[in-house]
Amino acid sequence: MCAGMACAQAEERNDWHFNIGAMYEIENVEGYGEDMDGLAEPSVYFNAANGPWRIALAYYQEGR
Repeated sequence: MCAGMACAQAEERNDWHFNIGAMYEIENVEGYGEDMDGLAEPSVYFNAANGPWRIALAYYQEGR
């Protein structure tokens, strides 16, 4: 509400922003994982943001 003055109000946007990814950690040169394929420890992550709200999830599996 404005009385006798110019007012400007920015339009509020409630768009969600997402970030999804997956990674595989490769074993070092000393050896391989138990499955002997040279790959181990998968990680998956998900991030979402909407204004001041944030949601972050991660899944990390080590070994079997």
